[in-house]
Amino acid sequence: MQFDASSKTCVKFIPKLTLMLAKIKALFFPNAKITGSNYAIMVAFQIIAALAFWMFSKSELLPNPLEIINAVSRLASTDGLIQELMTSTFLSLQAMLIAIVISLIISYATVLPFFRPLGFLVSKGRFLTLVGLSFVFTLMTSNGHQLKVSLLVFGITVFFVTSMINVIHSIPSRYR
Repeated sequence: MQFDASSKTCVKFIPKLTLMLAKIKALFFPNAKITGSNYAIMVAFQIIAALAFWMFSKSELLPNPLEIINAVSRLASTDGLIQELMTSTFLSLQAMLIAIVISLIISYATVLPFFRPLGFLVSKGRFLTLVGLSFVFTLMTSNGHQLKVSLLVFGITVFFVTSMINVIHSIPSRYR
């Protein structure tokens, strides 16, 4: 194929292709700083590669996109998926609201020396596993809804208290 002056589109395309290849090459240098366009190229390539792997994979464990779309539509139309999602959302919001209130009370109480051990104890609860505590919570609650809410509240509160205490103690105080 010959490139002459009348074929201006081919002549203009070659420098753009060279520039794009240089940008792609920059993605493979260790600790290189990449530009926004390089980042966009990288993300687009990774998404395309992941989708291609997903679509053409013959794995029996990994369903293809068409099977997932069919299963979701079946679940939504006949098995009550939307209702279950709404129930889970309201349960999570209820647990989050209760955990926020409890965490704020405990966290703000830690500015008083008397309540600091309580905050310390609650923040260490994040290292406990819910596997063993689920039995204790089962004995303390009377139905499944209360069990789910109490487990969620416990699981959220210990992390919220830790974060909130750090924020509160980072505020400058004239009494310290």
